[in-house]
Amino acid sequence: MITCYLRYTIDPNNIAVHLFSFPSLAEYERYRTAVREDEVAKAAWRLAEETRCILSFERSFMRPVFANEP
Repeated sequence: MITCYLRYTIDPNNIAVHLFSFPSLAEYERYRTAVREDEVAKAAWRLAEETRCILSFERSFMRPVFANEP
């Protein structure tokens, strides 16, 4: 499993965080490819660009850590 952590600096309400998980990095890449063609996602990105509500964002990836693994 892999979790994508997106941290946005937004205007006017400062910080927003978005976490979403995938079974693998390959699944995340498939999602990224599909979302580029998604009309709702494209409209949301256009709105963000037009309103300049997202000042910046950073993307990080995390994997779960289990205490009982060898």
